[in-house]
Amino acid sequence: MVLRRFPVDFVLSGNNLKSIPKNLRPREKAKRQGIESLSNVELLALILNQGIRGKSVLELASELLGFKGWAFLTSPASVTRMIKGLHDAQWLKILALGEIAKRFQNEQSTNQTLVKDPAEVFELFRHRFKGLLQERLLLVGLSSKNHIIFEKIISFGSEQSVYLESNDIFHELIKHQSKRFILIHNHPSGIVKPSEQDIQTTYTLKEQSKKIGLVLLDHIIIGEDQYYSMAKHFG
Repeated sequence: MVLRRFPVDFVLSGNNLKSIPKNLRPREKAKRQGIESLSNVELLALILNQGIRGKSVLELASELLGFKGWAFLTSPASVTRMIKGLHDAQWLKILALGEIAKRFQNEQSTNQTLVKDPAEVFELFRHRFKGLLQERLLLVGLSSKNHIIFEKIISFGSEQSVYLESNDIFHELIKHQSKRFILIHNHPSGIVKPSEQDIQTTYTLKEQSKKIGLVLLDHIIIGEDQYYSMAKHFG
């Protein structure tokens, strides 16, 4: 993995997405790598589409998220009043995001999905991987009673492999106060049998998790119309 660095001034110059080199625009990045690859600032910039006088769209998105991250959506009207020069369309988009977030939170609090077995996990998440040509690794954090708390793509791989960083997994689990978790990754070839590396990596992560009070319940490999549960085969 190579980290590319660009001068800050050209990334933030101008007041709309067209001022950013095409390969760096959130829309183009999302098309290439998937919407999950966008940072919070890029996601919000994609929605806002343009900046305001004196601020690029990325600067505007960054300022909004500076109000306690996405928590600003709990009171978007009060936050937007602090930023002068917002267009009506942008203001309405932010209010709509806040309302969507509120409604989603209400649904989650009353209807958290209960995970019972690998087959159910497969049915819940198979559509996330359908048609992908590269491997991706999905982390699903669970409550003590196996209700889904959160889910996040934590790694993008190649056609034949995906890289797993235990620290990234542990950080997300601790952040969401989730002590139980499931890993899911796809095999674009459709062959779901795990490689020796898949097995060894899963075993190592399971042992590391135990040491800090976390529980890896399963690592599931998804193909086009089938799955493989490591917990079911290896315990």
